[in-house]
Amino acid sequence: TDCNQVHVKADPYLGAQSVVAEACRNVACTGAEPIAATDCLNFGNPERPEVMWEFARAVEGMADALREVSVPIVSGNVSLYNETGDRSIHPTPTLGVVGLLESQDDAVGSSLPATGALILLGNHRPQLGATAYARICHGIEQGKPPKVHWDEERALLKTLVEGCRRGLILAAHDVSDGGLAVALAEMCVHGGALHGGRGVGATVQLPAYPDALSRELYLFGETQGTAWVAVEEERVADVLALAQELGCRALHAGTIGGDRLVMRDAHKGKAMDAPVHELRAVFEAGFCEALGLPPAAPRP
Repeated sequence: TDCNQVHVKADPYLGAQSVVAEACRNVACTGAEPIAATDCLNFGNPERPEVMWEFARAVEGMADALREVSVPIVSGNVSLYNETGDRSIHPTPTLGVVGLLESQDDAVGSSLPATGALILLGNHRPQLGATAYARICHGIEQGKPPKVHWDEERALLKTLVEGCRRGLILAAHDVSDGGLAVALAEMCVHGGALHGGRGVGATVQLPAYPDALSRELYLFGETQGTAWVAVEEERVADVLALAQELGCRALHAGTIGGDRLVMRDAHKGKAMDAPVHELRAVFEAGFCEALGLPPAAPRP
């Protein structure tokens, strides 16, 4: 289930399209082919013209997007008048997508293996408008959400599903809220599930960007049609060839291993260097911290 309500608030049509794209990507990242969807359309007071406009545009965007991926809506519901006083919730057309796995052996998760290589699938077009980075770090909730390029999105879905079916992909995670760095940090935090689950590090080489702002854009800018995949070192060429065959851009970006997440800039050294145990502590404490509660006991 997915919905980035900030994207939908910024542009109901484009934002609703991104909901469909992300939900389908998340299913494909497990190795399953997206086959059906259900929705829960949560909006404010439709008697207000601006809310009704958001509702109409979001429905149009979601319908057009589902046609692009040939995924039918099989059920759903609508929840209106979600507001307190004269303040409405952000438009939140949540979508649940189910997929089909021909064999349970094809299924993969998002946890990094202990070793291997990292490949970035898709055409990375980061932008800072309507991003978690802009909202959390700078208090800005403005800008257009990233556009979905459907030819590229379909190619990514096919590459993920086929790569898992052939046993080439060991783990996969789509890039969404927070951008490349957050998606990879989540894979690291959950890494090593078969080896105690204490996390696994990674080292990634970034393009040569000229200044700090550009590095922030690369690390935390948000995009569509992109996913990290973990593969065995000896299968990198096979994954790159499959991606080329299916029309999906692919970049051999780094290696898996160690106990730190390091993202390097070609000219300026380390753009990011953090111990995985610290990332894990932040990840597990964030919910309690946001609610002003004492931190939960750490997992064994």
